Amino acid sequence: MKGCLKDNNGSFTIEAAIIIPFIVIVLTAVIFLSFFLYDKCSLERAAAMAALRGSQEVWEDNNIRYQKADEGIKAVLEANLLGTNCVERHVEVKGNQVCVLLKMQYKWWDFSAKAEKKAVNPITFIRNCRKAEGVIEKQK
Repeated sequence: MKGCLKDNNGSFTIEAAIIIPFIVIVLTAVIFLSFFLYDKCSLERAAAMAALRGSQEVWEDNNIRYQKADEGIKAVLEANLLGTNCVERHVEVKGNQVCVLLKMQYKWWDFSAKAEKKAVNPITFIRNCRKAEGVIEKQK
């Protein structure tokens, strides 16, 4: 009986030698993917922030709106990227439209985020809201 038990003692070492590398690979993959998803969310947030900041400068010229959009990108991405630092920026300002395109390369994957925002004149917006309220009151 004792001889049979001694023969089984090495099986735990062999099982651990197979299972532990598998567990390490899975944990590394989970950490890698979480970095990618975090950077992806940061890139989308930066594009949205840049488009919003550029569109808020309603009465400014296109150069100032471009600068505000670029500042919005820098504000979000300055300390938020975990896995990559290479982000291509394309900011386009045409009339009252601000379009931001950000591209990121993360190891083998490429990802891009695009955001567009139309500048809204606050005075016109308030007037249109009041007109809508008047229409609703007349229908009652």
